[in-house]
Amino acid sequence: VRTLFVSVKLPASVGVILTGFAFSYFIQVDIFVGRDLLQELSFFLVLLTAGLEISLADLRAYLFVMAWLPCTTELLAITVYAV
Repeated sequence: VRTLFVSVKLPASVGVILTGFAFSYFIQVDIFVGRDLLQELSFFLVLLTAGLEISLADLRAYLFVMAWLPCTTELLAITVYAV
């Protein structure tokens, strides 16, 4: 559905919203059965899409520091607490 909307030069999000509406209206009972699995899958797909849209040219040194500093601090705190 997304590809259809993009080919007609409409926003892809409109196609995604309409598809979600159709699924929730017509196939609601079947979706509730696998709701937890679908939520995990959709979260993974959002993260994967966001990760694939990042280019190395956009990354700066301070972004690495802001990403690695909290992780390193947390790992050091866990290590100190474990000892």
